[in-house]
Amino acid sequence: MNPTTRPDVTPDTKTPEQWRADFAVATVLFDSLPLQATLSVGVANYPYHGNSPEELIRCADQALYRAKSEGRNRVVLFAAESPAVLA
Repeated sequence: MNPTTRPDVTPDTKTPEQWRADFAVATVLFDSLPLQATLSVGVANYPYHGNSPEELIRCADQALYRAKSEGRNRVVLFAAESPAVLA
């Protein structure tokens, strides 16, 4: 689904969602072997999730761990209760 038409993709997550989608289709050759990977992203937004770099990094890190634990290859927006999963 196109990120611009998804109701769960907000302006806070549109760019990371596009990075994730672009990364998922990229192929890198290593000794003529095609390699692909996925990208998980945790998003925290100033000032909603913190007022200092340390707070924002902590929140983004929690969202990233949530993204990885829920299957990877996704963008998760931090929320105190449960982050919004976008992929």
